[in-house]
Amino acid sequence: MAVARRASREEHLAGNILLDGHGRVVHIDFGFVLGHATGGAFSLERAPFKLTRDYVDLMGRDGLQVFIRCFADALVAAATVVDETSTLVEILQFKSTFPCFRGNRNAVRDFRRRHYAHLSEPFLRDKARRLVAKSLRSTGTYLYDVFQKKTNGVNY
Repeated sequence: MAVARRASREEHLAGNILLDGHGRVVHIDFGFVLGHATGGAFSLERAPFKLTRDYVDLMGRDGLQVFIRCFADALVAAATVVDETSTLVEILQFKSTFPCFRGNRNAVRDFRRRHYAHLSEPFLRDKARRLVAKSLRSTGTYLYDVFQKKTNGVNY
């Protein structure tokens, strides 16, 4: 359910990833953010988010530590505005035909739960570290990538 738009000369769209003119990676898979996994209940992807060994090798050890700090900062920031973002999700859900909302009466509640607004900042930062660790250990991510390569020719 990524938002379709034309990329500028300084941007390149590939799947649900946008690379801006400065080389920054922007994840634009809004369906995933709203809890819609490709394959539904059968999805091999069970990781909190995609973080492969290749990404980690590219970042290096120091880069991974920076990523973890930035991820924790983002999780804290998202939790502080969960009331506002939940309201936006609720508005988007109204009469929506998007897969992330179809048949899911609990989309807003689930969205709020995934943003951990009930946790204090130290717990959010610990949660961020655990989410990164779980994503790194995900066998499902590897298997899904192999499946995509064999069935669709998509390199992982």
